[in-house]
Amino acid sequence: MQVIVSDKSTDFLLQELKDVLKSEKVIGLARLPEPRPGIRYRDVIKKIFSLAGSVQAIVFIEMEDGEKRVYVFDLEAAIKPGTPLTESKVKVKGKYFKYKDGLSQVVYYKESSEGKAEDVFRMIDEMADLYEAAYEQAFSRKVSAIDIYYWLE
Repeated sequence: MQVIVSDKSTDFLLQELKDVLKSEKVIGLARLPEPRPGIRYRDVIKKIFSLAGSVQAIVFIEMEDGEKRVYVFDLEAAIKPGTPLTESKVKVKGKYFKYKDGLSQVVYYKESSEGKAEDVFRMIDEMADLYEAAYEQAFSRKVSAIDIYYWLE
């Protein structure tokens, strides 16, 4: 696996994911943690963060050219005594994995500070809306959702 340490911040990776989710080249999507039916992903991420002060969000994407991508975001509250987790500043670390034609690559991005948890929750809502739109678009083209577990075989 080729390892790259980028001088760009995780904000750049978030923008890249937004652009990919808007692309018509996406043929499959999945995410972890996977919510139970009837529960929204964004609510799971927010609840875990509110309870634990940290959460990891992972998005799996398969492109029409066979490339597989994994976007990983680690959110962690910069906890200060006496400050509720939801009012703490949040640090976000990101990494991106790419697999194609037997080659693999991981890119680590610099940590970024996304402001307070409420700002991060707005960003989570925006990303969730884009994910849902991409998911619907993939299904409208009669392409099924990917089973992320087959990647582990």
